[in-house]
Amino acid sequence: MGLDLAHYIPVKSGDPFDGYELIEQGYFDANPELFAQLRDYVDNKSDGIWYLYHRELGEQRKGMERKFYRRFKPGYYLERKWVEEAFTYLESDHLATLEELKTNFKANFIDNFQEGKSVFYVSY
Repeated sequence: MGLDLAHYIPVKSGDPFDGYELIEQGYFDANPELFAQLRDYVDNKSDGIWYLYHRELGEQRKGMERKFYRRFKPGYYLERKWVEEAFTYLESDHLATLEELKTNFKANFIDNFQEGKSVFYVSY
């Protein structure tokens, strides 16, 4: 599985940004709390497709136990409790030791998480 984890802060269109996500209207319809938090940061530049620009604060590829995939579906998580739970699924791999993963995750996902602003994004 190609796991990618990201921690970012949404920014308004026109502000400096590191990347963007494309979010379909149907995803917002199914997750109204996500739209409520991101409403001021998304642009509908295409019919039914929203652009979310962001500044990246953390990223990680792989390094999670298989149980993580059962617990976390691809998507956007807005609360620190989800990031703290994800931390418990860290697993060493060929890229990093468990201690390296813990240090990186704590610094780039937990310690700098801003409740009400941060987005923890899971993709695989």
